[in-house]
Amino acid sequence: MKKYILLLIAILFLSSSAAYSDNQNYDYFAMNYGLKCTKFKDSGKKIEYCYALFNKKNKEPYTLLLVLHSGIERGDNLQALTFPALKPLFEYATKNNKKLLVLIPQYPRIFGHFSEENNKLVVRLVKKYINQYNIPHKKIYITGASLGGKATHSIIYDNPVLFSKALLVSYISSKIEILKKFEFIELYYVYGENDYKKLPELLSKQKQLPFKMNMKYKILKNKNHIETIDEAYYDSELWDWMFKEK
Repeated sequence: MKKYILLLIAILFLSSSAAYSDNQNYDYFAMNYGLKCTKFKDSGKKIEYCYALFNKKNKEPYTLLLVLHSGIERGDNLQALTFPALKPLFEYATKNNKKLLVLIPQYPRIFGHFSEENNKLVVRLVKKYINQYNIPHKKIYITGASLGGKATHSIIYDNPVLFSKALLVSYISSKIEILKKFEFIELYYVYGENDYKKLPELLSKQKQLPFKMNMKYKILKNKNHIETIDEAYYDSELWDWMFKEK
């Protein structure tokens, strides 16, 4: 019985991976956008990641965007990373002349949630680039989808004043102890109508907070979990919201 359960999990995992459409691989991004991949080592730990710098000649400070992939992209092959956010994000940054630094770490291929240890390593990676390019707080953003959304929540919980904006796709938490840490960040949730129904609970729980959450949300009609991840990042309105400074 156990063998059949594991086989079913594997089938679902592979079919979900195939569901992402119109995604390009490392060679495409490297050739067209200068994407590079390397390793970050700190305190005896390491994590692999890719990065890209856009419109370097602009005199304004860089905007830093940390992109956390979904569970499908976990592994140890950065050149196979095809997270749906990358193509529309890179196109948007190029078209709109955004001076942007994108960081895309890859979490190891293990079942379950992204580990706290890896989240801490990712935060140290972000701080390295913040210091290197002297990036102001108002220009430090984060986005994550599915398990990457959960990692986004965890990172914000442990570092409530590090990021100024967060875009979460196909992930919502209504735990009051987590929401209490969201006082100093703008949030945008996107999830599918046919996905889990946590938004009403979130809206109810936020009334218990001693502050008003700075939050927007969008529901994609007739979309499930994977379809939402596949399509959400192609909505230029989300990028307009993220890169609009007060």
